[in-house]
This record gives sequence, C-alpha cells and structure tokens, in this order.
Amino acid sequence: MDNRKPETSGGRKSLRGRILVLTAALLLLVCAAVTGTLAWLTAETAPVQNTFTVGNIDIELTETTSDYKMVPGLTIDKDPAVRVKSGSEDCYLFVQVAESADLGSYINYAIDSAWTKLVDGVYYIAIDTAAEKNISYPILGAGSATYNNVAYSWNQDQVLVKPTVTAEMMSRITTGNQPTLSFTAYAVQLYKNNTTQFTPAEAWSLAKTLPPVTP
Repeated sequence: MDNRKPETSGGRKSLRGRILVLTAALLLLVCAAVTGTLAWLTAETAPVQNTFTVGNIDIELTETTSDYKMVPGLTIDKDPAVRVKSGSEDCYLFVQVAESADLGSYINYAIDSAWTKLVDGVYYIAIDTAAEKNISYPILGAGSATYNNVAYSWNQDQVLVKPTVTAEMMSRITTGNQPTLSFTAYAVQLYKNNTTQFTPAEAWSLAKTLPPVTP
C-alpha cells in the first residue's frame, strides 16, 4: 500500500519559488564575476590654466634746460623730449604745445620733423615697433627765418629770440606775465581690435580724457 500523500499545488509553487531564487542568486554571482573582470578605458588631463596679464603704456616727458633768458637775435637751449618706455604697447604718442598769447612776438621755434601735425598745437608719432620704444623724441626742431633781410637759424632743441624784440617790449614783461611755451604728452593704444588701428583723430579724442604727462 502506497502511503505517500499526493503532491499538492502549494508544494509545487514552493519548489518553483526556491528554483527562481536559486537561479537569481546564480545570475548575480555570474554578473559579479563578469563585472569584476571588466576594465573600462579612461583618461584624464591636467588642467590648463590661463593667467591674463595687463598691457600698459608708460611714457616720460623730460626737459633738462632751465635758463630761458631772452636776448634779441640769440638762441636759447630748450630740450623737451618724450619717450615711450620699453614693454609698452604700440601706441600713438601725442604732444600738445601751448603758447601764451604774446609768445609769438618774442620767440620763434619749430617742431621736430619726426612729429606729424594733427591740428594746431597737437602733433603725434605712431609707435609700432620695439625699436621705436625707449628712445627720446625731441619736440623742438631746427629752423630758420629772415628778419630785416638777415637770415637767422637755430638747431634742434633750441628756440630763437626774435631780433625784432625791442627794449620797450622787454620792459613790458613783469613777473607773472612772461611769455610761456609749454608741452604736454599723451599716449593712446594704437589698435582698437586685432586688425584695425584707431585713426590719429580717434586716438586724440581719447587722449583728451586722460591725465596729462608733464615734465
């Protein structure tokens, strides 16, 4: 006589469940084993850091002379000069020349030929190579004039006291109203972008907003 109990549907479900759990466990073990053997290719660079420095323009206006006593027909040494210092950016270098109202009655002078006239009293040089930097550009140049059919001349870094100046004209000069001739220098970067220069007029309009450089 067979005493075994017939298998119930519940027992079959329990067996199938155990088989599914075992199968899932085996799959996890296989995945873990496979994953452990994979070596993904990766790469990394060191960071590239850009440090932005500051461009600058540095100029100097100097004058070594100081004795400007007027004697009719004689020259006076006067040597104002401007220098764009090494390391400066390419630039327009400007000089503004200012005269007192009566200067033309007493003094004759010329601007050195290195300078180009922009407007009355304003002259410029375009500085666009390293060789043009760290050298002094004299402002006053050589010249000549004729008075009463007599030729007079003066050298660079000189002015001429006009031979037409009279003793009476000299007597009118008092402390505080002497004739004066003054110079102011400015510099403005040459390029507005990588390919286009400012025009001299555009640069001068910017220069007029800057603090001047005086000796």
